[in-house]
Amino acid sequence: MPHTSADLGSGSMSASRDVRHECESTSAPFPRKEEGREEGEQRGREATANIIIRLLTKRLGQGLPEGIRSSISGLPLSVLEDLSEALLDFTSVADLQAWLEAR
Repeated sequence: MPHTSADLGSGSMSASRDVRHECESTSAPFPRKEEGREEGEQRGREATANIIIRLLTKRLGQGLPEGIRSSISGLPLSVLEDLSEALLDFTSVADLQAWLEAR
């Protein structure tokens, strides 16, 4: 049976509303954006921690104990930034341990 323009128009409107409603209910642009931002911050913090561990290993001339590596990896970014400057003054693992304990 052929459709009239009235039939197509009403069906089109209904389909448009259905699609719009579906998009509104399943689409969450802000949470996705927030998740992406948080993931980016996490990756940046991890990369910063890894660089600091490498610098400390080079500075102190020895491998760092796993416990210290774990402690550094768990630090917030602001503390990692402080550590990135403080490490220039360290001459031993004991200096690093004292600095970490003070935080």
